[in-house]
Amino acid sequence: MRGTLIAALVVVLAAAAPAAWAQPCSLQTVTGTYAIQVTGRSASGTVNVPYAFYELQGGQASLVGQVTIAANGTYTGTYWGIYVMMPIPPTPFAGWVSVNPDCTINDSGTDKGVVLDNGQEIRFITWQAEGTNISTWYRMSPANGKGPSCGPQTFSGTYMERCEGYSFFSLGEGEPPGVATSTSLLMYSARDGAMTGTYRSKVFGYPIQPPLVESGLSATYTVNPDCTVVKAYSLDFLPPGYTVRSRGVLFDEGRQGVGLPMGVYDGDGNPVPTMPVGPLTCHTVRLSK
Repeated sequence: MRGTLIAALVVVLAAAAPAAWAQPCSLQTVTGTYAIQVTGRSASGTVNVPYAFYELQGGQASLVGQVTIAANGTYTGTYWGIYVMMPIPPTPFAGWVSVNPDCTINDSGTDKGVVLDNGQEIRFITWQAEGTNISTWYRMSPANGKGPSCGPQTFSGTYMERCEGYSFFSLGEGEPPGVATSTSLLMYSARDGAMTGTYRSKVFGYPIQPPLVESGLSATYTVNPDCTVVKAYSLDFLPPGYTVRSRGVLFDEGRQGVGLPMGVYDGDGNPVPTMPVGPLTCHTVRLSK
């Protein structure tokens, strides 16, 4: 009986083995353009937040951008983001990837990851001592000579957007900031460069923050041909004319996007240092067209 069970198990394993290798990966699997989202922190540096009883060890960061992988595995791209409370302007970067037949992938010798769904998504973790990063790359277009192309019609419909991470956002100028360790949720309808909806956020901090911040939301946005998006949110609790500006990237033909807030600006377009935002990561999903 035991021998029969062992024999049967060997047959099952042998039959299952080819299925795991039915779609082996190569560089061709991942060539193309991707929207990227990175979260993580450095192992050096200290940030003391006014009014607070805690300390952040190292520097929390969030990055968003685009990257195009060539047929030989080299890539070039641009990212932007927030490091602690400091905006990172659009910055070019370059590197290389190597792909193994089992769909594991190496990024420039510092990150290791896995290719999912025949290259539709790549997930990395940092493989180095000085920091910890988690990054996800979302396919925008394959390398068939045609890059991503977007217009105002691409970003249209009803959307849900969730942001999570750190935020030093206060409820008003001069108010002590909280530190959001979780999330804000935006529900809005986007049409012809304008958005209306609702903003909800749970903020952790000291002094104790309200259990839930809720506000009406209105915004304007621009969709660029390369599928990057720039938004400017007006919220009920901000002073008149103040907006939260964000940058992001659309993928999946406008059904999804990644982005992050880049700062608070007054009515004259000047940044407001007393109302900084932190390194949040936002993911947008279309609910209906």
